[in-house]
Amino acid sequence: MNVLFINRSYWPDAEATGQLLTELCEDLAKLEDLNVSIICGQPNFNLEDLPFKQRGLDIRNDVTIHRVRHTCFNKSTFWGRVTNFVTFLIAATWRAIWCPRPDVIIVETDPPLLCLLGWFVSRVRKTKLVCYLQDIYPDIAIKLGRLKTNLFTQLLRWSFLYVYRSSDRIVVVGSDMRRWLINHLVSARRIRTIENWVDTNRVYPVEMPNPFRIENHLVGKFIAMYSGNLGYTQRFDLVLDAAENLKHVDDIVFLIVGNGVKRRELSELVINRGLPNVKFVDYQHKSNLANSLSAADAHFVLLDSDLTQLMMPSKIYSALASGTSVIGIGRPKTPLGNHQLDSHLAQTIENNEAGFFVDESQPEKLVEAIEFLYENPKVRHQMGRNARNSAIVRYSRSVKVAEFIRLFADLSETNIIVSKTKQKVEPFHLDQPVAVVSVPKLYAAKKESQLKALPELKMH
Repeated sequence: MNVLFINRSYWPDAEATGQLLTELCEDLAKLEDLNVSIICGQPNFNLEDLPFKQRGLDIRNDVTIHRVRHTCFNKSTFWGRVTNFVTFLIAATWRAIWCPRPDVIIVETDPPLLCLLGWFVSRVRKTKLVCYLQDIYPDIAIKLGRLKTNLFTQLLRWSFLYVYRSSDRIVVVGSDMRRWLINHLVSARRIRTIENWVDTNRVYPVEMPNPFRIENHLVGKFIAMYSGNLGYTQRFDLVLDAAENLKHVDDIVFLIVGNGVKRRELSELVINRGLPNVKFVDYQHKSNLANSLSAADAHFVLLDSDLTQLMMPSKIYSALASGTSVIGIGRPKTPLGNHQLDSHLAQTIENNEAGFFVDESQPEKLVEAIEFLYENPKVRHQMGRNARNSAIVRYSRSVKVAEFIRLFADLSETNIIVSKTKQKVEPFHLDQPVAVVSVPKLYAAKKESQLKALPELKMH
């Protein structure tokens, strides 16, 4: 079976979608019955300055790479982004028409118009089409204020929905996105929910003393961390408000790890509001992720409530793999028809007993959640252990690749033969999972002695 992926971001790009797609393609390429190729563009962030062929045909780890040239203007300008999108689409369309014919085309959302390209090429070349959605456009751009609701965006939404309804399969990364598609009359039988994943061999709990803590002079501190892109989809104002309410506690540090378009704005806000308990650290290389992520005592996973049904933050899986408790902030419920169901982010945290989910309309609960984790280390450690186990069993790289194998087997109506496995799945075992302590109950559970006794825990 010949499988062709199309996405601008791919190795050596450090963007999250590119890294995930690289791992997926390279693992699928190890299967006897799959020939995997990718049409990709130029990397936005080649952090390690890795050498790569900037144009033409290349082969890396059994994946055939068709890399096309396109403009690489500054993404901060509207016309720069548009020009980059258009030139990549033109080059990718030409390559997709003339490369060896695939059996299945899988298009992602970088750039957002790729589904239209995939629909056109699949019709021309008479292949099956899978739309692999990391985000739902144009609605996410409208919510972020990058596009206005007008005739153009309505036509764009209609075109995208037409493609989704006529695709052979649609892969979404969260149940909220699935509900959005169903609410917009996309057949549920076409949709597969396959969450993003984490390589649990690269991200894991690091024993104390943690090198990242030592390097950044944070030994002995309680670290409430946000790690990832500093963009427009997160409510950082809630984190800064919590930092202001807790700046009298010397041992609590709010650590923001990463870069992005909001880094300068956030730095200025921290200075103007006089928040000495908020610190910034630059992006960490993949080789140091285990140290940096497991240095936290609690990880923030933020998602603006307006975007709940349009995306799912993949950083939660790295946080879980690091063996750290998680505090999610966003909307707790999303609609499906006339019903309201728990959001995917809330379910991921609470069903795995890995932390708390805070409704963004109740910012005082965020302060309570942080205080509770700070005052109750035994519960915090058990939540971290639950988090690590859930990452291994439910969200590891090998588990999610297996779900894609089943997808391709379904499309081809044959069995896909596995010749090698990328990583061994560790056994899932919770000796004594902590009883879920929801945020509303924190008023009555301020002291560890009030909780059910837990055994002494060791991170491993």
